[in-house]
Amino acid sequence: EEASRLKTSSQQLLKTLSGLAHLNINRDEFNLKNELLSLFEKQHLANHGQKNIQLNLRYLVESEIIYASHFYLLGALQNLLDNAVKYSRPGGIIEMRIQKNEMHAKITVKDNGLGIEKGEEHKIFQRFYRGKNVTTQKGYGIGLYLARKIIGLHGGFMIAKNRYSEKGLMIEINLPVC
Repeated sequence: EEASRLKTSSQQLLKTLSGLAHLNINRDEFNLKNELLSLFEKQHLANHGQKNIQLNLRYLVESEIIYASHFYLLGALQNLLDNAVKYSRPGGIIEMRIQKNEMHAKITVKDNGLGIEKGEEHKIFQRFYRGKNVTTQKGYGIGLYLARKIIGLHGGFMIAKNRYSEKGLMIEINLPVC
């Protein structure tokens, strides 16, 4: 049964990957604050009682509207939150911060989980790459690859930084505001 599930998941991933190469993102008004609040609520309900993780959302912008593909951007953000929960220790803290300047809306996701090894900051965005610290957590090494592709198709970019002093990882998304 597990082999069948893996085969089906792999086939779906490959189909998604091949579709991304030709994907045309249609951008509409996207209420960043409302969508992130909803995403946080769903994440909280999905993980209630499992790891006792605290989710903090810091919204530091006045304008709530950006132009993005609702489906794809939410998928990328959901992946970042899912990863933060998956790799955090029980009782951990995950913070999502939203800031804006003249050019970009910056969304930062910080956790205090496993983190990554020095030199893996770019590798974690490669297809099928799994960090050296990953031992028991399930996954394919495809989520951050897809998230970065989606953000790139929106005209944005993603970076990863290890949080050596606090343990964990910080992922930053920058999306154009116009």
